[in-house]
Amino acid sequence: MTMTDTPYIIEVNEQNFVSAVAQNSNRVPVFLDFYADWCAPCKILTPLLSKLAQEYQGKFIFAKVNSDEQKELAAQFAIKSLPTVKIVRNEKTIDEFQGAKTENGLREIIERVIDQEWNILHQQAVAEIHQGKIDDAINLLKKAYELQPNDLAIKTDLASILYQTDNIADANQLLDSFSTQEKQDSNVKSLLTRIGYQKIVASAPAKAELETIIENNPKDLTARHQLIANLVSLGEYEPALQHLLEAMKLEIKSKETKAQQALIEVFSLLGNNGDLVKRYRAKMYSILN
Repeated sequence: MTMTDTPYIIEVNEQNFVSAVAQNSNRVPVFLDFYADWCAPCKILTPLLSKLAQEYQGKFIFAKVNSDEQKELAAQFAIKSLPTVKIVRNEKTIDEFQGAKTENGLREIIERVIDQEWNILHQQAVAEIHQGKIDDAINLLKKAYELQPNDLAIKTDLASILYQTDNIADANQLLDSFSTQEKQDSNVKSLLTRIGYQKIVASAPAKAELETIIENNPKDLTARHQLIANLVSLGEYEPALQHLLEAMKLEIKSKETKAQQALIEVFSLLGNNGDLVKRYRAKMYSILN
């Protein structure tokens, strides 16, 4: 690095190209600016990109190449006019522009690239989850969240996987940031429902013990609701729905609606459609009528 370099602003030459551009581009986008000291538009563009690189605090790297001094790099990137900025990600040029830009114009380009960035990270995280690579998925989701903390899908997926991996404090902290409106989203509601069941399971007797309690005393609603929570957490939805119907039959005599509300929540977890939902919704209505 030169005296003017920072962690986000690097003067590039052939010796440090791999670390400054190639390796960094595997973490974040790199804005590779080809300039020359005699180039008037460069004197407008370079200070603006330097300022924005500091402001964005590592969301992109600003890499500067003096085209007069680094002729081989300029030739490698087929630079024909100055300034030219190549945007590099994962060691490939994903976009480029020439000439001076206003600060607002640069912000639009940076935001567009960053928007692509968090979307890509989110998609990669989902793919890792499907492959069972949970630690990698968490890291990708955290990076996506840093880039776009207001994206509800990213927040929901991150909170969900944090709970699944017993990172309870981090998950709770993230959930506390959800607005009242965000908590009305169907995916968020489903997540909160699952978390609620997990909390019940954490403080309840083991599944086999609960089954014995209910077998000996079918009217024990506390044990039955604890078993329902256990079954839902395990993804055993039909047995859970069967127990909810039994609980509903017991509760309806006292005008209690806990089991009925839980049935509706489980239907929602199942997407409110499909054969299982249709069958058990019909059974619920038959009890009500």
